[in-house]
This record gives sequence, C-alpha cells and structure tokens, in this order.
Amino acid sequence: MKTFNMLLVANAKQFVREKAALFWTFLFPIFFILIFGAVFSGGMDNVSFNVGLVIEDDSAIAQNMSDVFGQVTAFKINEGQRKDEIQALQDGDRRAVLVIEQGFGATIAQGGTANISVYYDPTQTSSVQILLPIVQKVIDNFDRALSGSITRIHLDEQTLQSHELRAIDYLVPGILAMALMQLGLFAVAPIVVDRENKVLKRLGATPLKRSTMIVSTVVFNLIVAVIQAALIIIVARLVFDVPMLGNWFYLAGFIVLGTLTFLAMGYMLSSFAKNQQTLMPLIMAV
Repeated sequence: MKTFNMLLVANAKQFVREKAALFWTFLFPIFFILIFGAVFSGGMDNVSFNVGLVIEDDSAIAQNMSDVFGQVTAFKINEGQRKDEIQALQDGDRRAVLVIEQGFGATIAQGGTANISVYYDPTQTSSVQILLPIVQKVIDNFDRALSGSITRIHLDEQTLQSHELRAIDYLVPGILAMALMQLGLFAVAPIVVDRENKVLKRLGATPLKRSTMIVSTVVFNLIVAVIQAALIIIVARLVFDVPMLGNWFYLAGFIVLGTLTFLAMGYMLSSFAKNQQTLMPLIMAV
C-alpha cells in the first residue's frame, strides 16, 4: 500500500508540473462550455431573419396579411418589388422572400384558395428548419381567424436552386475540406517530434538551409493534397455520381490555397508547442 501511495503521489506531482496538461484537462473544457453556452443558450426570442415581403395585391385582406407578417418578432421585414427582393435573396441579404400574389384577396372572397409564395435557399438549413415552420404557422393562424377550419391560403415553396442536390452532394465538399485541414495541421507533427528529439538542432550544424527543409515539406504536402483531393472527387463521381457545378480551375486553386493556409496554421501552432503532447490538443482545438 505504501508503494501504491508513493506512485500515486509521484503521478500527481508529475501531472501538476506539466502546466499544459493542467490547462487542457481542466480549463479547456470550461472554455468550450462558456463559448458554446454563449452561442447556443439563447432561446427563440433571439432568432432574427431578414425577410423580403412583396405585396402584389392591393386588397384589404392582403394588407392584413402583410401586417401580420410585420408583427412576427423573428422577422425583419423589408418590403419591395419581387425582382429586387429575389436578387437580395440571391446576394445573401435575405433569408426568404414572401410574395402575396396578385388576386390574393379576390380569390379568398370568392371562396377559393389563394397562394403566398415563399422563395428561399435550401442550402441555408436554418431557413428550412426554423423560418419556414414560422411562416406556415403564421399563415395557419391567419387562415383560421379568417375562415375557421377551411383552408383558404396555400404556402407555395419555391427554391432558388438550378440543380436538385442530394445530401451526398453537400457532404463531399465538406469531406474534401476536412481532409485538407487535417493534412495541413497534422503535417507539422514530425517537425515538433524532431525538435523534441534534438534532430533539428543536429541538422542546424549541417549546410542544410532551414528554408530548403520547409519548402520541401510544403511542396510534398501540396502533392499529397492534390492526390488526396483527386481520389475523393473521382470516388464521389464514379460511385455516387456527384456532379461538378463549378469551375475546375477554381477548385484546384482553392485546394492549393486551402492546403497552404492550414500548413501555415500548423507551423504557427508548432511554434507554441514544446512537445507532441502539447501540439495534439492545440490541433484538435483548431
């Protein structure tokens, strides 16, 4: 038992002396709690969307519908013409555009079903998961107050997307970006190990220039990144028929730029890390 207690105390002393271990074990999780708590602790009262509103009907019912949308606290209403508001949606200045179609009031007065069109970008997940249900609920409440149980207003969803994309089509670019990120950040781990083992110090006594060593590492990782990206794209296209909707030269440029960016971040992190045990938590934090 005495030997066990001595070993326990020795482990505790060794742990306490390693300041980096103390930080990553105790302070870093608390830091993450504070960050994510500040971001995600708010309720729906803090949600706000810039919504374009186009009123193409001059009836009293259409104006009442417009007033109801204006009272939704989650919406920042911007009234304008259809062309201008849709352009603002395409530019990213709107999350959705609501259009009260011409003849809206007359159709309801005649007992028919009137349309309210909503234009949105399906790649904005918050628009699909939060904004559209709010719009539908507002319309349903207005509909019940207007006609009781009879549905007089239909929400016509219009997506501003020229191609129907699947989940895998969104997933592949993310996988490619993640692969480049990991390649760039983890590529500096051998340098930290060599520095810890005094290999770099011994190389410093040779005619080898530091710039030559760094450039060779960067070029090698660029080659690996290109091969890696090519494999991901080829497999995605051959196996899952993932389409290419952009410019191949732009994609190649972003692959090179992304690799260089994350390599630079990796080198920066390696300058703060005394050993590999300190480097790994830093990389995982990024």
